[in-house]
Amino acid sequence: MQDTTNINPVPVTGDYTFNDLDQLASQLNKVRRQRDLFVMLGAAVWIYNIIDAYIDAEMSNFDVSEDLSLHIYPQVKYTTFSKQPDLFLTFQFYLK
Repeated sequence: MQDTTNINPVPVTGDYTFNDLDQLASQLNKVRRQRDLFVMLGAAVWIYNIIDAYIDAEMSNFDVSEDLSLHIYPQVKYTTFSKQPDLFLTFQFYLK
């Protein structure tokens, strides 16, 4: 029969040793939380991939021609309220 009154540290791979079961349980809970987080993150990436593939399939026949265009023009305007020039961007969306 073995003597169970003297608890030796439980060695784990690496430089970690646990002197009691509370430390071991705490580390085990931490690893389980990380595992659950990575599973949820993987599921979220998988769902995003499905949605992206669906949108790509639906938009594959979308007509992007010269009739549909967006022009961006930078402008510098002087106003009476300020002595410095004001910078603007003008967006023009054309549907022909």
